[in-house]
Amino acid sequence: MECKTQVMQVSLLVLMVLTILTTVYSFPINTTMTTQTADLQTTESMTSPLASDLNVDENSYTSSSVTESDSASSNESNVSEENSKKEAKLEEANIYCEMPEGRDPMKKPPKLSLDQEQIEEIDDAQEMLDTLQCNRSLLKRGSEFDISIVNLTTHQINKLLPFYRPFFHEPSAQNDSLQQQPARERRNSNIRICPALAQQTIPQLAFNSEGTISQIIQLNSMNVNQIFFEEECEFSTSPILPSVDCISSTRLVNAFVIDLATNTISTQYIEIQSCVSVLGPP
Repeated sequence: MECKTQVMQVSLLVLMVLTILTTVYSFPINTTMTTQTADLQTTESMTSPLASDLNVDENSYTSSSVTESDSASSNESNVSEENSKKEAKLEEANIYCEMPEGRDPMKKPPKLSLDQEQIEEIDDAQEMLDTLQCNRSLLKRGSEFDISIVNLTTHQINKLLPFYRPFFHEPSAQNDSLQQQPARERRNSNIRICPALAQQTIPQLAFNSEGTISQIIQLNSMNVNQIFFEEECEFSTSPILPSVDCISSTRLVNAFVIDLATNTISTQYIEIQSCVSVLGPP
């Protein structure tokens, strides 16, 4: 009996030792696993904001792409609208200027110089031009001084006419240069303080706004001319307001000319006789 009792005590003691040892050795293992799990969670927590940032960047890129796409569409729309406006202007210019088909109405007229023979024609007439320059009153319509000096060639006319066609009209037409683009607005002709006699004229020479003489290009061979209305006062004093005087003056009208001082072909404002009213002395 005593022997069995001792064996049982030893067995219990061994079991207790094993239990203690098992408990002691299992504690670090659990602690290590717990620590590793905590570190992993901490790492995931630290990397989570980076993933969030990546999502934000991706959203920003997508938003930027949409904005750029909208901007490109807007620019294309603006360009298309501008092109439509340009086409409308070109079409309007074609109708107004009566340009030949295929010619660009926005193209600048060619710069043509007078040839040597034409320059010699001006030199031959220089004495007469000097006389007119000193005595402007001699240059009247229908006078011996109102003559053409330079003759343009067919080549020059064909080159220039498509660009300056609106300046020319048939002699019977009433759409004259007075109605083109005068330097000042045309007065109301319904009621005039100073009545005037208006005469349709086809002048050859005229003084320009610079005070020199220009030849007005006339195309008699084509039956088209630059036509102007020149005025002569009917009365020296207004029949409506006796305190107003009626005097001869000039107005400036745009014309297609040969500048005889510079030997160039261009548009200029020339002086056309007109009748104006001036308040006289009290």
